[in-house]
Formats: sequence, C-alpha cells, structure tokens
Amino acid sequence: MVQLEVYVGVIVVIALAAILYYYFVLAKRREPEVTAEVSIQESQAMKEERSEIRDLTKVRGIGPKWSKKLKDAGVNSVKDLAECDSKDLARKIDVSEKITSRWIKGAKELLSEK
Repeated sequence: MVQLEVYVGVIVVIALAAILYYYFVLAKRREPEVTAEVSIQESQAMKEERSEIRDLTKVRGIGPKWSKKLKDAGVNSVKDLAECDSKDLARKIDVSEKITSRWIKGAKELLSEK
C-alpha cells in the first residue's frame, strides 16, 4: 500500500514538472518577440490615427462613422476637408453635395478659429 502511494506521488510530481516545463519553456518560444521600439512606433501610429479621426469629428455633422468614410476617401484632417471639392467628395463617399458643402464650410470655419 505504501509503495502505491509513493508511485502515485512520483507520477504527480513528474506530471507537474512536465506542465511547468511546457508553460515556462515551450510556450514562451511560440510568442513572437516584440521590441520596445516597435511597440512605441505602433502606439504612436495608433494615436495619430485616432487623433485624425477625432479631428474630423470636430466638424459639425461628422461623427465616427462619417469620419472613417472620409478617411477611407483620402480626407485625413480638417485641413484636407476644407480643401475638398463638394461635388467630388459627395461622389466619393456617396452622400449628397449639400451635406459635403456643409462639412467643408464647417471645416473652413474651424480652421479660421485656430
């Protein structure tokens, strides 16, 4: 009976050792290495992208959805929007020219305030 308990104890210890080995050694090899420099660059790029989207949302009538559509059409900032042609922009993002004219006017007003 004592020998059975010893064998079970040894098996449990070996199983735990195998699990710990896998977790600390083998699992770490599968993770891609990320350098701090790359992480900082990606973080800055994400912040710039968010600020561009937020920048467009300062224009009255433009929310996150339209901001994304404008960005996809090549309009990345309030300045870019102010320089757009309303007909061209309306065609690109499939919205009425009246709306794009309002947005462009709002962008110009924002730029004149700065």
